[in-house]
Amino acid sequence: MVHYRPYPLLLTELLNNFNSSRNWVNFVLGSKLNLRAEFSMRLDTERLTLREFTLNDLDAFAALMADPEVMRFSLSGPMKDKEQAREYLQKRILDHYTQYGYGLYAVIHKADNCLAGLVGLISQNIDGEKKTELGYRLHPKYWGQGFATEACLAIRGHAFGKLGIDELISIIDPQNKRSLEVAKRIGMHPWKEAIFHNILVQIYALKSPGGNQHQYG
Repeated sequence: MVHYRPYPLLLTELLNNFNSSRNWVNFVLGSKLNLRAEFSMRLDTERLTLREFTLNDLDAFAALMADPEVMRFSLSGPMKDKEQAREYLQKRILDHYTQYGYGLYAVIHKADNCLAGLVGLISQNIDGEKKTELGYRLHPKYWGQGFATEACLAIRGHAFGKLGIDELISIIDPQNKRSLEVAKRIGMHPWKEAIFHNILVQIYALKSPGGNQHQYG
């Protein structure tokens, strides 16, 4: 004999199962979102906060990247408008976080809570070798006060300690004396000259603690 379950009871069970599944999905999605928030990159130094960019930074980012002095040694020069800045922010910074797990970060000056510049890590290809570049740009208002060195030292520690990167490079125009000095102050050594996007550059490099620094120079 076949026993049929009462329709109201069956419907109640189905609804309970649906709610349980929905709650489980929400839990999993919520956990992922919480993990993302927990592991979003943020570093605090004595005078600076380094954090991930968001699209909410677009106005300040566009102003920074439109400054001729900030972009003096860039490959493309000052950005022309906010749309160009938006495209760079999305494709070169936000998408880089997703692809590599690191990237360029906002440098916030604690004293005035303003965007002072950017600093961070960029995946590069040098003469067919994959390298991780440590780079930065600061607004002229913050030049000459040690902020670049302070920010780069924090990123250096993050790269070697947290991310497990074993080598960092900096790609520097030979005329960019300030960046050459920052590279030296954070412990980098001259590695070689190279042609990078049709421009002659000097490349400084640094191995993680315990690495062979003598291979440079």
